[in-house]
Amino acid sequence: MCDLGPTHHFLGTELIHTSAGCFLSRSKYSATTLKNITWKIVNLSPTLVLFRLLILSPIELIDPVIYRSAVGAPQYLTITRPNISFAVNRACQSMHNPSINDWARVKPLFRYLKGTIFDSLYFHISVGFEIDRRSTRGYLVYLGKNLISWNCQKQLIVAPNVTAELIEIQFLLYELCIHITVTPFLWCNNIGATFLAVNPVFHACTKHIKIDYHFVRVLVNSKQVKIGFLSTKDQVADILTKPLPKHRFL
Repeated sequence: MCDLGPTHHFLGTELIHTSAGCFLSRSKYSATTLKNITWKIVNLSPTLVLFRLLILSPIELIDPVIYRSAVGAPQYLTITRPNISFAVNRACQSMHNPSINDWARVKPLFRYLKGTIFDSLYFHISVGFEIDRRSTRGYLVYLGKNLISWNCQKQLIVAPNVTAELIEIQFLLYELCIHITVTPFLWCNNIGATFLAVNPVFHACTKHIKIDYHFVRVLVNSKQVKIGFLSTKDQVADILTKPLPKHRFL
């Protein structure tokens, strides 16, 4: 392989290097996406007001091709804009049979994108390799101060998925000769889940938990993963799982 120097573009993502780190941006793709929207965006929004319920008839359907084209494009923006993952995920759930009400709920997303078109993901230059995480029905994985992986899915159980992601990242870093000297920490805002990770007999109902979910506890007992409680007000991953008021979104 040849070293071609610092990367400036990679799979549609622009990389802007500074002495302290690197910005990952998709502003050009954002501009193209907004240009292809069939309606003119007049009002801009610095925050994402998600899915405000409107009194419109859900029976009045719209052309699904137009809806899928509009909603499909922002999926590729979540690569550098994890804060829109929840909005995009919710919008995609209506692709099979979209109504005019669904279209009205998607419009704030495009207003927000146009108002924050140059927002990007920043990676710090750091010697630390501490991993921590946030989890509810979506999760964030940090390597030091850097957000390196996230997921937003319509699912019931998150802890096994995020734990598997942690282990996979550890193996990847090991292959790159980067040795983690601290135990990865999984932060959960469900205090009951943190108790169950330590003591499976915490409640009689736990006998009904599927056996494949117990591997999280096995990793905790072997000290490969630590689990801690985090207050909901400090849970950064909430941006992937629910609409937030302005001050929490910022």
